[in-house]
Amino acid sequence: MGEPRNYSGVVVNRSNIQILLLDLYDFAKHPESRKKLAENRFDRSVFAFLVGAAFSLWRAAFLTETKRDWPSILEHATAFLDRLVADNAIAYTQEKSTLEWSVGYYLNNACFRIASILDDFAPDLRPNPAQEEALRRFQAQNTQSIVETDANEIWQIAYGATRAIFDMLVTQSAKRGPEDKP
Repeated sequence: MGEPRNYSGVVVNRSNIQILLLDLYDFAKHPESRKKLAENRFDRSVFAFLVGAAFSLWRAAFLTETKRDWPSILEHATAFLDRLVADNAIAYTQEKSTLEWSVGYYLNNACFRIASILDDFAPDLRPNPAQEEALRRFQAQNTQSIVETDANEIWQIAYGATRAIFDMLVTQSAKRGPEDKP
């Protein structure tokens, strides 16, 4: 049966991202924040990017327990394409069996969305020191290839940035009117 696996890190990641997804959902459902999302283009744009990043992190949380290198990524990308071309569909089981490529896809997607928020809205974000540190860690990591860093570490950094941006959005959204700039 092989060595027993340590699932504690994966379970913690799954729990953290589930809480963030619930927080995003609650924010969108709350009448006051829903109204502000409808009225304020800044909040709406940041929120939409955050939902995409959080979804990608949710999916990646199930795939981070891997040691990635370029030959295995290429092998798994080819297997992924084989399944996609042959079946015209992909399910979680195929993502899991090609996780060296799949986890990179989801982590890159989350990072692209976070980077878009920071590129487009960074001057308008007002982080506290902890949030600033999470964003600094993300920006430092985002200059490296994801192959060079452990997938779980990238997940942690991207999650920290996503959580920080969401917390800033909630705080700032509560303070502004319909089309106020932050």
